Amino acid sequence: MNVATLRQRQLAFFLERIVSDAAKSEWEAHLRAGLSALLEAKLSSVTTPAAINRALDAATTTEHFKRMVRPISKAVHAELLHQGRTRDARVGDYVPAGARATIDELLGRPGLMNEPLLRRILEQEAMEETMRDVLFDALKEFNERVNPFVADWGLPGIMKKLGPFGFGPLGKSIEGVRAEFDRRLEPEMRKFLQTFSRKALTRTGDLLTKNSDSPKFITLRKAVASWLYEQEIRQLLGGVDDTGAGLAHEAAMTISEHVAQLAGARAERRAAIAAFFDAHADKTLREVLAHFGAEPEIDAGALAEATWPLLETVLRSDHVRQWADRLLGEFWDTQAAAGAG
Repeated sequence: MNVATLRQRQLAFFLERIVSDAAKSEWEAHLRAGLSALLEAKLSSVTTPAAINRALDAATTTEHFKRMVRPISKAVHAELLHQGRTRDARVGDYVPAGARATIDELLGRPGLMNEPLLRRILEQEAMEETMRDVLFDALKEFNERVNPFVADWGLPGIMKKLGPFGFGPLGKSIEGVRAEFDRRLEPEMRKFLQTFSRKALTRTGDLLTKNSDSPKFITLRKAVASWLYEQEIRQLLGGVDDTGAGLAHEAAMTISEHVAQLAGARAERRAAIAAFFDAHADKTLREVLAHFGAEPEIDAGALAEATWPLLETVLRSDHVRQWADRLLGEFWDTQAAAGAG
């Protein structure tokens, strides 16, 4: 058998062997051994700050966002929204008792209210206009109940007691006075509320800030959370149409892209990575994980099952086949050179 034939047989065997059922079975053992070796390797031997920064820079370019991040994120967002609209499960179905207890503890902590944000909301013109309308309705209803020209305990009640005599000229005079009183009262109330509504909002902010950590307000926060647990997801998403969801997603992607490319953000990221390596470069990956309280237990079997189809696809590619051909060719070329020498 000549060398050329032997070389072709060796290549065919190798290419078939690396994608065989035996190779698939061996992949789990390779993964388990490789992961173990990786955990025992020092961080500095596995990667470098420069390599990590280069990868992150490449993943956050405008072109990458345009071609990869935005399309994939948009598709995932649309699918999640569709599932949410059709899901009759309640929010509480996804919040177990342990998590609810933790959330209750969180909601009971002091200082949860952001006073500057609250003040900013209350100082808006829309809030002042709403407060004016609410106070006007309250004053109007109060006036109708206590105004002696209207209330049952006032003149109307007295006139009823007078019998038919109460509805004569005196009654008409009182109606005229009442009409004039109402005509003058409304603009005065509105004038008063132009300034008082702002004072009312300021006072509202004062009281909310002062009482935000009181037992009743803590109960309020917990009551809102309990209400939320009982709501169906599709009901909460009922007011979110496709246009609104698309705008929200677009805004989120634009912000993410902008922040990722800010010079300051990149400098901070590089500084954080450098500081991390300064602290842990001489530690093994297992030691690094232990430093943060993590104990790696990786199911090599499950990982092998999930990754073998990907690996097999790569190994069957023309690129790998051509690489194997070149690699084996190098071996035979060295053998031929050695024999000639």
